[in-house]
Amino acid sequence: MTSNAIRWNIVNKNVTPGFTVKTALSRKVEKLEKHLAGFSLGTPYLQAFLEQMPKKGAFIAKFTLHLPSHILHAEKSANDLLASIELASDALIREADSLRSRLRRDYEWKRPARRARLKVRKTMFSDDLSDGNDKRGPLGIPTWEENAVHY
Repeated sequence: MTSNAIRWNIVNKNVTPGFTVKTALSRKVEKLEKHLAGFSLGTPYLQAFLEQMPKKGAFIAKFTLHLPSHILHAEKSANDLLASIELASDALIREADSLRSRLRRDYEWKRPARRARLKVRKTMFSDDLSDGNDKRGPLGIPTWEENAVHY
């Protein structure tokens, strides 16, 4: 397993990132490294693009994470530079988590008990209903009322 030390740099336009911005970015990179732990991804590279819109006064943070097999991108804007960094990094972490679940094929093995219940329910609905009160649609598919689960 390789190390997940993320190399990163800041590209800025109309913004001079100070010490506070750089420390906030380094904390977010550490948080992203934790979410990428367990992957043998090679050497990830993060590019942080910070921009201030001169007329609007809003700040835009764009993060692009280059992985050997994928490129993840997140772009968010806010009235505060640190808030836009926070929003963009959270969006990038969500993308990394969804990539992780796709690569691990979580959809195939998650919630096996619920899939088993749905399979039993499906076989029950496939049986012919002898009374004339079935609520099936024109193609013989049960309507949403028949499949509704009330909690």
